[in-house]
Amino acid sequence: MSIDDSAVYLVVGGSGGIGADVARQLAAKGARVIVTGRDAGRLAAIGTETGATTFELEARDSASVDAALHPLGRIGEPTDVASAICWLLDGAQGWVTGQIIGVDGGLANVQART
Repeated sequence: MSIDDSAVYLVVGGSGGIGADVARQLAAKGARVIVTGRDAGRLAAIGTETGATTFELEARDSASVDAALHPLGRIGEPTDVASAICWLLDGAQGWVTGQIIGVDGGLANVQART
């Protein structure tokens, strides 16, 4: 399994079984890992063992999971991206060049606990 150093890996159902094993393998290769699950005790043990960021989830739908994982606590809207584009297109930003501006609610900056 090859690891992309710039990626954050999300393991759903990682409090046991295959999910826990995948989290262990990713962490062993130095990946940033987020592990979700419903068993708080087993999830905490995986987090301690791997250094992964863990979230206990009772969510039944993917939108709730996505919102819980974002540092801002919500899923982005098209207007969030549009606002950044409008800011860049405004003539007042004429001195901004060659930048990478993340419009992801902080998700790219999520770090595994150490």
